[in-house]
Amino acid sequence: MYVTKIVKNLEVTPNDYQVRLPTNNYIHCTNHHESTSVSESWNWSQSKERFETLDICLQDNVNKMTLSIAQSIMSETKGHVCLNLKEYNFGTLFSVVANLNTLDIQRAEGQPNKAKYKSDSRLTDAVLK
Repeated sequence: MYVTKIVKNLEVTPNDYQVRLPTNNYIHCTNHHESTSVSESWNWSQSKERFETLDICLQDNVNKMTLSIAQSIMSETKGHVCLNLKEYNFGTLFSVVANLNTLDIQRAEGQPNKAKYKSDSRLTDAVLK
């Protein structure tokens, strides 16, 4: 038997929740609530722009995605994907990209446009126990 697992995104607010399913063979999220009425008040952090930029980048690369391409997308400052809002003392703290078929995970601690991605074996180690 072949079992297909579908990744879902759960958006939760104090009064509501929504489950989003992948479209076009991918799913992405920022701290922008796509499905709820909260979305307008959250845009001070440029999350809507990050969400839209990620969507465009994923559309362009969905059939050729690699960890290297994912790292490049997550390191991009145009479209606020890698965010640094000095006036709010707010920005990207870390970035994670993964190949879920191989459990290959790369993590950048700090802003990914400045920090180097390093292998993170914690998931693989836990699964293989």
